[in-house]
Amino acid sequence: MPNRNAPLRREIRMQIPRPRSHARRSQDTNHQVDRPSKSERRYSLINTVSTAGATLMSVAALVVSLAAYYDQWSGEQENTLKDAAHVNWYFLYTDSQAPSHLVVENRSFQPAYNAVVNIEDSRGKNLQNFQIGVLTPCSKVTLELGKHGKDVRIDQKIEMFYRDPVGREWREGYLGIPVETSRKVYFAPESARDVVFQWGLEQDWKDLDACG
Repeated sequence: MPNRNAPLRREIRMQIPRPRSHARRSQDTNHQVDRPSKSERRYSLINTVSTAGATLMSVAALVVSLAAYYDQWSGEQENTLKDAAHVNWYFLYTDSQAPSHLVVENRSFQPAYNAVVNIEDSRGKNLQNFQIGVLTPCSKVTLELGKHGKDVRIDQKIEMFYRDPVGREWREGYLGIPVETSRKVYFAPESARDVVFQWGLEQDWKDLDACG
């Protein structure tokens, strides 16, 4: 006589899930294979340290280069100002209150171009100027004013302008410190104010004994 419970037991056996221990073991094994070894981690650490060291060396080299450039630039600026300070002008006086001579000196070893002693009023209007031209290195030019000394507007603002060999423009007050400027005073209409030409002043050029 057939057992009526047999099919039911077979169905129950088929529904029982299989153990998954094997699949879990396979995943754990794959995970362990993907994990970097100690030698790989050591190599990665060494590579990171080497890269950081190279970066620090590059930054240090850049800092040293910038410092050297700044020192060079500072030295050039100091030499430029030193040369500019060797260009000066002044009036000579005799017994009267009027100047008798205008003296312009260049004690540097560089020429000074477009030198002009300019006189203007408080509003900036150009009144008179003494156009000297090129001041050769280690030289002095003297202008004898004669009877025109009394006509020089010494009561107004007087400055000398000139251009150095690299194109920088400088202005300097009476026996003052030169200051770099961007002001243009060399335009043609101002030639009408040139008292050197108007008064027929002679320029006496001489070489200086000491320069630099």
